[in-house]
Amino acid sequence: METYTLREAAEWLAFRGADLTAEELIERQDELNLAKHTLQRALSTGKIEITGKQGFMREGFLVENDSDLNYKNNMIRLKDSYGYTGTEYTDIEISVADLHKNFSKPPAEPRGSAPQNSKGSPTYTTPYLEIMHEVIEELGITKENRLLKKELVAPIVAKMKNRVPESKEAAEYMAMFIRPPEAQKGGVKKGRPPAKKTSR
Repeated sequence: METYTLREAAEWLAFRGADLTAEELIERQDELNLAKHTLQRALSTGKIEITGKQGFMREGFLVENDSDLNYKNNMIRLKDSYGYTGTEYTDIEISVADLHKNFSKPPAEPRGSAPQNSKGSPTYTTPYLEIMHEVIEELGITKENRLLKKELVAPIVAKMKNRVPESKEAAEYMAMFIRPPEAQKGGVKKGRPPAKKTSR
């Protein structure tokens, strides 16, 4: 079975096999960072299967969000639903066929090309709306498959470069509006036990 390392998988996601020079890789670092985030999410949710050496992390090991991906050393740590323990994978191998199956898609329309309405006329849009739609599509966000607001900010900021003024505050608002209204109300997160009340 043909496999990728984390580095190879992220670069395929970002550039779809294009042979880039070192200078071009540096210029397109934002695209690579978005691909790393997409890959991390796919691995932590089980969308892409992980193979490699497995071991259990010690109790209380801090993992940000749902996973901690070490791109350089080809390893990832996934926490359990309560965040107290988890599994560490090293010497990772990702199936090329699995990655291509889950992320292959027809070429996207050029940026700035407006979608057509039912009458065949261009539908009004803005760069901000385009960025939000791109993030939703690339991260596989649905009503059921949500990301936390803080997980969406970095991918949005990465897409702002050379398109709109880069603003973390604007990205936070965009991240909020990507999430469904019921997810913006807060409350106890699924899979986490409610805090224990202390008696006085």
